[in-house]
Amino acid sequence: MLWRMGYPDNYPGIKQGVRLISETTGPEEVQVTAVVDRVDEDGRLELSCLNAAKAVHLRKDLAVILEYFREGAIYKMHTAVVDVGPESDVKDPKARRQVIVGPSRELQKIQRRRFSRVFTAIRVSFIKVDTLDIDLTSRKGQKQAAKWAKEMELSGREGSTETLSGSGLRMRTDPDVTTGDYLYMQIELPSATVEAVGEVVWMGSRPPKEVPGEAVGVDFKSWSDETRLTILEFVEGQKRP
Repeated sequence: MLWRMGYPDNYPGIKQGVRLISETTGPEEVQVTAVVDRVDEDGRLELSCLNAAKAVHLRKDLAVILEYFREGAIYKMHTAVVDVGPESDVKDPKARRQVIVGPSRELQKIQRRRFSRVFTAIRVSFIKVDTLDIDLTSRKGQKQAAKWAKEMELSGREGSTETLSGSGLRMRTDPDVTTGDYLYMQIELPSATVEAVGEVVWMGSRPPKEVPGEAVGVDFKSWSDETRLTILEFVEGQKRP
């Protein structure tokens, strides 16, 4: 797995999960999650796109942006498609499509160590769980998350965020949780519902006191790169005038 060797000039701290987005918009726009299979000595990336249906418009020389999250930062790299594998069965949800992208032409780091937060009211569904030791990107973790989601349909609670950042959230909810509790959460962002596991790190009646429920502070502990990117992009979007 060559990405572990590291290519700091082209791909600082790159990990396995990335997002591939075409620079052009329209009917043939591409936006797909991919796995890094290999980084060659010239800095080219070999990727497996996880949704073949979303990758049908990939073609050689297409200008793309490669995004990934690492240590509190979103990296955006402008590059182009070098080669594309044969089309897969778009009806098969497990089908992948191979693609090679060239070395990065331009690198942007749009979120630094300190996470910005925004005041926003987003619905959060959650359930108490007994562990933080879970990787939501693994098959085992996804199975466990699916079980929690089913339990949440029967006995889950709801809250509304007051603030949201790349490291956690503050929400109002009924006083049914306490500091140290672990929560499996589904956060209903405008673009997608994302899931994360977090720890309740404080509780209290924070203003505005006229809003019912307790104020609960939650630190994110386990979440996917896709969830991180989605939350950070939402936060950045809310900050724009």
